[in-house]
Amino acid sequence: MLRLGLISSAFALVICSSGASAAEKFVYPLPAASAVDVRKSVAYTKWKGADLVMDVYRPANRPSGARLPVVIFMNGFGGDSQREWLQYKSWASLAAANGFVAINPDTHSEGIEEDFDAIVAYLRAHAADLQADPDLISLWACSGHVFKSMPMAEDPSRTSIKSAVFYYGTGPVAKWRLDLPVQMVRAGLDRPGLNRGIEELSASALKSNAPFTVLNHPGGHHGFEAIDDDDTSREVIAQTLRFLKTTLTANYQAALHAGLPAAAAAGAVSTGDYETAARLYGPLAAANLSDSRLQLAYGEALLGARRFRDATNHFDKLRGNRELGPRDLGLPAARAAAQAGEAARAIEWLNMIPARFLPAEALRDPAFKSLESNPEFQAVAARPRN
Repeated sequence: MLRLGLISSAFALVICSSGASAAEKFVYPLPAASAVDVRKSVAYTKWKGADLVMDVYRPANRPSGARLPVVIFMNGFGGDSQREWLQYKSWASLAAANGFVAINPDTHSEGIEEDFDAIVAYLRAHAADLQADPDLISLWACSGHVFKSMPMAEDPSRTSIKSAVFYYGTGPVAKWRLDLPVQMVRAGLDRPGLNRGIEELSASALKSNAPFTVLNHPGGHHGFEAIDDDDTSREVIAQTLRFLKTTLTANYQAALHAGLPAAAAAGAVSTGDYETAARLYGPLAAANLSDSRLQLAYGEALLGARRFRDATNHFDKLRGNRELGPRDLGLPAARAAAQAGEAARAIEWLNMIPARFLPAEALRDPAFKSLESNPEFQAVAARPRN
């Protein structure tokens, strides 16, 4: 598990949970009050015998019978209510005006996950009344709220969460969901330690081939949407709205899920889990014989898994493929053959690569150690490269 974002609540809530302590403004133009319909203090569950409530924001002029995607502005600490803070009211109004059902909930600190699940259950039970689509939910969290909200969103059992947005905060992630597009917003003028955590978290997500977008606001402070009143802040907010609109559509979700098998295989390669990569690429390669790039990826996964004989036989099937560059195919094929003990086949593959595309360092690869004394291999190395 990647354990990041351990920041004190005193720092984490400087802006994101500050209520009226910061300047009373929101830097993005807000809709007219008449454009948004707000239901206040809707009870969605019980805690210690008392109601936990949420405010529900919806577009005032929504089509009759429509089911709208949902954005939950998560309170990841519990306790103090954030529903009346300008920052959260503004975000919820803005989301509603852009076609979403927006939820601002109260939570309790001992059961953030339990509260989130109760919100989703309420949305399912009251979907027709709220005109909400409980299967198209995005979770938004900022600052210290990210610490519990991010692992909750990345939980593979919470499939109703179709995308997530995290502003200037981090959280521990056991394993990245490849079916969850995430927008991570980094405030460039934030504290260095927090930004380093965001950078490490982002690198981990990208290495796993997760659908993870890093949006850097180089001149933004922690809580920039409430304090940095300029066009750069407004553009970041606009990009978040576009991200939400795009990811909470059926077409986007269908395309994302269609690409999951190949994305998972590529992610396994990136993390060095070649056995898993070969297992995932195998059925894809068998079902898509004309996809040259997929066939090459499968062969490279077999090579990485040290299944040298299988890799050699697979690469031989691709011999003469004009869609693959001679080096892109020839070099891994030669590595596989050399390590399978097939010296002649390895040298044959190397000879197919034009000398200008075969630098000397490529031939110093440990895979070719067994060929170093072979005169034919030495002749390949001696070819002029101009």
